[in-house]
Amino acid sequence: MAETANFRIFHLRSRELADQAARLAEQTRTDMLRRWFGGPCKDWVEPCDLYLYPTGEDYHRCTGAPAYSSGHSSFSWTGNGVIHRRIDVHCDDPNLLTGVLPHETAHGVLAGRFGHRQVPRWADEGMAVLTEPRDKIRRHLRFLPDLRRDRQLFGVRELMELAEYPPPERIPAFYAQSISLVQFLSTEKGPQVFTSFVRDGMNAGYELALKQYYGWDLAELGRRWQCHAFRE
Repeated sequence: MAETANFRIFHLRSRELADQAARLAEQTRTDMLRRWFGGPCKDWVEPCDLYLYPTGEDYHRCTGAPAYSSGHSSFSWTGNGVIHRRIDVHCDDPNLLTGVLPHETAHGVLAGRFGHRQVPRWADEGMAVLTEPRDKIRRHLRFLPDLRRDRQLFGVRELMELAEYPPPERIPAFYAQSISLVQFLSTEKGPQVFTSFVRDGMNAGYELALKQYYGWDLAELGRRWQCHAFRE
């Protein structure tokens, strides 16, 4: 086990890799808190457990998740919020340090930052993917024109109000549109205004929160996002 202020890293590989993962997780945590919430970067009461499995098969055997999955994060909650965070990833994924670990760490940071409720799926995944390299982000966004042509896009309200992930056939649209919408809104007024909007939208409804923070209704947001996404 390697340990930092906010992560316990369990591994069967080299200490060097564990230390790399620890530094990356801590840096991602700090960057996320500063960018989206303006700090402070106070340590978690309970460190996040990070498991580095040697292979995808080891990952599958120990977690039950599919071997082809890059990794996942999970959380334990009480009435007072998140009490434990856990990340499971495997070391034979070539994108472990460039994309997978930052993405899963982002989920860990976002958990509990919006009160005692699950972060809305679109915001959670959109913000997490934005920690990944630009080519990975573009890989999602390049599907948008085809998805629009095939009438696969979500309405803005529909996307924001999804309580769970959509069916498998709509996952490409969900990711592409979530990333694009988070990019658009966080660029328009800044990342911290965006997270305030999400928090208030969860409590008072997105229509009211959108009026408060951006001065638009949902129909106007839909039009402006389309212009952003398709350069119209």
